[in-house]
Amino acid sequence: MKKFLLPVAVGLVLFSIHSCTKDTGEEAQKKKAEEFRNTVKNKRYRLVDFYSDLPIDYIENDTIVRSETDLRGYIKPYLPDDENLFDSTGLLLINQGANRIPGNDSLILNRRYLLKWNATDASIDFVDYFYIPANYKIFDYTPDHFTIYLNWPKGGAKLYSRFAIIP
Repeated sequence: MKKFLLPVAVGLVLFSIHSCTKDTGEEAQKKKAEEFRNTVKNKRYRLVDFYSDLPIDYIENDTIVRSETDLRGYIKPYLPDDENLFDSTGLLLINQGANRIPGNDSLILNRRYLLKWNATDASIDFVDYFYIPANYKIFDYTPDHFTIYLNWPKGGAKLYSRFAIIP
């Protein structure tokens, strides 16, 4: 009996140590959110691409049915010259540039961004194409760019927005 208990006890101790040191899903997503924050903090980014992982009909209320993944043609004309600065306090400063959203000719728009996480993903409260808060999942990030996405309400597609750093 003693020969059997010793391996079981050793196994339980090793399992306990491994369980304590292994990142849970939520811890991994928190780490991802913190790395993202450190990557974008105090840097300026510009929208450079908009696409879907599956073909969709982006404008559903017209008579033309399209099935496309390249959605750059749907980027609002006032967005490509925006400079999005993520400051270290959670303030998002949007310099609208020469092309501004109709009805708001302010050069600088002050918004907030907030990073969130759970066991399955890291996300950011950012702004949509009308500068209204929206929650996006963080897809990827490097020192040069980041990509976030929203779930399309039909068909399981994801709509990706890619931003590149402004040197």
